[in-house]
Amino acid sequence: MSENQTLFSFIKEAFTKDLKGIILVFLIPIVMLLGVFIFAGYLIETQIKTSTYAKGAVLPKTLIFREEKDVPRRIVIPKISVDLVVKGARVDQGTWITFDNFASYGIGTSFLNDKTGNTVIFAHAKDALFSRLDNLNKNDFVYVSSDKEWYRFEVYKKIYVYPYEIDFLKEDYGKALVLFTCYGPEDEKRVVVISRFKDKDEYTPGN
Repeated sequence: MSENQTLFSFIKEAFTKDLKGIILVFLIPIVMLLGVFIFAGYLIETQIKTSTYAKGAVLPKTLIFREEKDVPRRIVIPKISVDLVVKGARVDQGTWITFDNFASYGIGTSFLNDKTGNTVIFAHAKDALFSRLDNLNKNDFVYVSSDKEWYRFEVYKKIYVYPYEIDFLKEDYGKALVLFTCYGPEDEKRVVVISRFKDKDEYTPGN
């Protein structure tokens, strides 16, 4: 190998190393700058979407909040002097649990703010509970409240059934409240009072 060839190879090798260094020096800032532009674009797009939603645009399904359900918390029946706390009652061994000192809301039945369906509330036939439920008649009022508001129902039907007769729970009364308790000398039957939703009139003593 001649001296000129050796010199040429040295220059070529040095130039190649310098070129790689120059490329790295310019490439790194370009990549970083590109990343900044991408991130900034993402922020702008997110802000635009948020502003659009705030103006009432249709939200994606994942962002739509479901309506809160109104669970019965209190029941007032002025005619028979009933004013009771209502607690949710789950099914145990094929029947709803009944409380000694409270009315029971049948979990699984309709919520108060459902557009249709039967909200079921029941209690023992004790003096402080539903012992006088049989005294209710058509056009009497029943008030039930949730954590948010009151619902007023008007009695339109009263029936007597045996414990094994449960078709009344499945019937379509529109938007209704179904109350029941034991009835008879040996509690052999059930008295069922069915009321239809009338309005959201808050209960006040004297109603």
